[in-house]
Amino acid sequence: MSHPDDAVKRSVSARIFALLDVVAEAATPPTLSAIAREASLPVSTVHRLLGDLLRSGALVRTADGGYQLGERIWRLGVAAPWEREFRAAAAAHTHALARRTGSAVALSALDGTRLFCLDTVAGHGETVVLSRSGDPLPLSATSAGKILLAGAAKDRAPAVLSGRLPRFTPFTPVAPGLVRSQLARAARVGYATAHAEYVVG
Repeated sequence: MSHPDDAVKRSVSARIFALLDVVAEAATPPTLSAIAREASLPVSTVHRLLGDLLRSGALVRTADGGYQLGERIWRLGVAAPWEREFRAAAAAHTHALARRTGSAVALSALDGTRLFCLDTVAGHGETVVLSRSGDPLPLSATSAGKILLAGAAKDRAPAVLSGRLPRFTPFTPVAPGLVRSQLARAARVGYATAHAEYVVG
């Protein structure tokens, strides 16, 4: 989290994107005070900016007073050519893999030290809990994140594993040393596993 003084000095557009990021990444629709806290901005500033975003359709209010991304953000997102082209190029492979294995398939992409779900294909008769397109995923508590940290993105592992890791379920590995051992195993065997570490079930 940035220092409050630094946050206030950000440009208006930077503050707006900071608010949108908080709303997008929250597990449940966050309140005004929660958004201000996570974005390190004064409540008065956040209240004004949220009002602008509501009027533009970028955000909507929930029945209990939280904030969610609105239809305008969805339209802008699906209009991005890289997203459409990337998913279209991968679709034949993800669907073929799901048919061949009978298992659920998730397509993810790495952005810095964050992992995002781009698309999912359900397996046959499975009850696996799949993320939604656009959901942020933890690198240290998902099989996709671990295999990336063990291979293509191993240079980012020190930043991800610095300090105690967030706990999502009773089975989440929160000790960096434990995750490092899992990454070493993934590098040896060529695959990674995660058993109820991010979502139970």
